[in-house]
Amino acid sequence: MKFVIFRIADLEFGMDIAQIQEIVRPVSITLLPQSPEYIEGVVNLRGQIITVMNLSRKLGLTEVDQEGLRTRFIVSTLFPEAPQPARVAFRVHAVFQVVDLDPAQLDPPPRSFTFLPEHAVLGIAKIEDRIVYMLNVHELLTPEEKLYLQSA
Repeated sequence: MKFVIFRIADLEFGMDIAQIQEIVRPVSITLLPQSPEYIEGVVNLRGQIITVMNLSRKLGLTEVDQEGLRTRFIVSTLFPEAPQPARVAFRVHAVFQVVDLDPAQLDPPPRSFTFLPEHAVLGIAKIEDRIVYMLNVHELLTPEEKLYLQSA
């Protein structure tokens, strides 16, 4: 499997490249009143309205100053088989590598690993001297959040 490696705060995460449609530089965001705090708003990306989710906020990680970061939007489609699939742009602080890993190379997270839902973590990879949390970002969302994004 190929994974895109990205950074949020001081942590590195990976996402299956098959879940990604594109990676783009941030564009102007239109706020969505009364949305969850991790939803920054929506963007118009080549004529399509896409919800922007701040993964740092969603994961409860420390916000960092965006100045000087290579912030990117990782665009993914949730519910591709649904009559109206939802496209989401996940804001991350940097995208910097694509790696090819066999799922057997992933270690299970330790029991003390509680900051992410267990079903959202594919495993932990050791890449060079770094620890990378491999995610199924679609599983980070609760059923209520999925309904919200489908209707947004």
